[in-house]
Amino acid sequence: MSWDQRQAESWLHWWHQGYWQLADASWSDSGFYAMPEEQQRLLAWQYPQTVAASFGIRPALPPQPEPRLLTLIALQGESRQRLLALLAGICAPQSEPPGLSPANRIWCRRLAKALRCENWLSADCFQPYAAGSLTLLRNIYPDSWPRLRLLFPKLWVTGAEQHPPVSLPASRLAALWDAAIWQSQQPESVPHVDRQENHPAE
Repeated sequence: MSWDQRQAESWLHWWHQGYWQLADASWSDSGFYAMPEEQQRLLAWQYPQTVAASFGIRPALPPQPEPRLLTLIALQGESRQRLLALLAGICAPQSEPPGLSPANRIWCRRLAKALRCENWLSADCFQPYAAGSLTLLRNIYPDSWPRLRLLFPKLWVTGAEQHPPVSLPASRLAALWDAAIWQSQQPESVPHVDRQENHPAE
């Protein structure tokens, strides 16, 4: 089986079942999760649109799979939260996203200078920090957002959906996501840090 075939199968599985199988625990108040697991699988197999509707998802054909999106979906919970913190650290460092090491904060500052992310979204979108990061996710994958949002705490999603969709530079947004996803997968280590960057001249 080729890589493209594996990608397509993984993507179709997530689109039809994986989105609810990987949902954050905060979505457990859905009546669907009150059913026994066997009944969940049976309902999802026979009536997938009914399951989707229970999460407010309208019927839609899956878009073409993207390696970036599949990588994001495969991230574990801790890496996923770190990803959101990195995005906020790049676009709105004043939001003080938690869990970022000093090395990661320096990395965020460097990328922010290159991408000029402060011009994309109002800093208000990042209060709390996760709302702004999820707004960026909603913007780059609008067709997949109804399913993607289930990966994250419901409260964070509610905060993001309070902000109207915005038009962002597509190429820079893609570069931002590629860099942040890559960094979220790296082990915590201290890269080379310029002395001047740590202690800027007064």
